[in-house]
Amino acid sequence: MKAITDYSNMAISDNIDPDISLGFVTRMSAIALSTRKVFIAYADGNSHLCGMICTVENNTITINTNQTINEDIVDYISAVKISENKIFIAYQRSTNTDYFLQSVVCTIDNDIITSGTSTQLNSETSGTEYSNVISVVLTDNKVFIAYGKTSKLGGIVCTISRNNNN
Repeated sequence: MKAITDYSNMAISDNIDPDISLGFVTRMSAIALSTRKVFIAYADGNSHLCGMICTVENNTITINTNQTINEDIVDYISAVKISENKIFIAYQRSTNTDYFLQSVVCTIDNDIITSGTSTQLNSETSGTEYSNVISVVLTDNKVFIAYGKTSKLGGIVCTISRNNNN
């Protein structure tokens, strides 16, 4: 692997439209689906978990799909691609007093997002946020999630069943 040490030949186009959303957006995470498509998981203005699929061609971004994945109140979102057509999303879900670490697996078929069942990953309720949720793929069926909680670092390994979306 060659390290990039000379940035003088790299250019960032300012022709890309910076306003591709369809409303107010808070937390988000983006991943590449292919060399031309991206998936963006985000919390909308109502803090619901949403997904957007965009095509990137030259300097043009086209929204193909923008939909609510579930109506959980979400914050701190992290999405990773776990297979050619599956996305794993980890996030903090909150109620008025408690916080939960949640996940959901979505299937992407062409530009259609199909959500699996949301799964609570922590066994206890917590009056403390799960902040800065970050996910990485370990194997084809394992994802590691790191998070902050009460000024401490936490982590969990999720095993993903290929028989269903949990």
